[in-house]
Amino acid sequence: MQQKRNDDAISALLIAKKDEFPDPAASYLLSYMYIQKGQISLARAETEEALTNYATNTSLLNQGMYLALIGHDEVAADRYYSRLSKFAEGRPEQLSAGCLYYYGIGKSVEAVDACSKSLAASPKNHTAHSNLGWAALDADQFKLASQEFAAAYDLVKDNWKDLTLTQSVDLIWGFAIASYYTGDKKNCKKLLEVIKKSDPSLLTVTGPEQLPLVWSRKTTTRIELILRDVRP
Repeated sequence: MQQKRNDDAISALLIAKKDEFPDPAASYLLSYMYIQKGQISLARAETEEALTNYATNTSLLNQGMYLALIGHDEVAADRYYSRLSKFAEGRPEQLSAGCLYYYGIGKSVEAVDACSKSLAASPKNHTAHSNLGWAALDADQFKLASQEFAAAYDLVKDNWKDLTLTQSVDLIWGFAIASYYTGDKKNCKKLLEVIKKSDPSLLTVTGPEQLPLVWSRKTTTRIELILRDVRP
């Protein structure tokens, strides 16, 4: 049912584009729908095409950066983030983009700083807490990471069933890594069992990379190590 709704939405957005939709909304939403279907190459092509007509649109620049980071294309990510920063300096979208950008290219110190600023601007946003948690993991600040993943969970626990698979896996894997590196391998294994029940493929090195999430190279190395040590 959800698949059909996604397909219908994509068809409607393609028609909107052909009808010369008056702003970049159709292209942005079309890119988003491709992401939800795991069609990252189509999402990236759609975003790049839209940016030829709307070069200063910060939503599209943010989307382009995000998709480049998923593909570990740091050159393109830098290009998009630089342009975004020029047009949205100090605004919430620039702060959150900086958080993701520095994490994605492996600059953990800068990522923690950027993610902290993003969180300060949106303290009730569970994703902002989770993003700081991931940045803290890469910076080996494991207690901070645990704290932020716990804060993210507190914000969503009453509506956990409303989270997408991507959102829940992002949070659970973050908690699992933080638990492992704070010495709580027992809790780490319990969290991995939760992931296994939802989708066993996510307990492989390549499985999580199939989701539309940005994973730093340090994170993927740690996932591989943890799976060798405490796979449920």
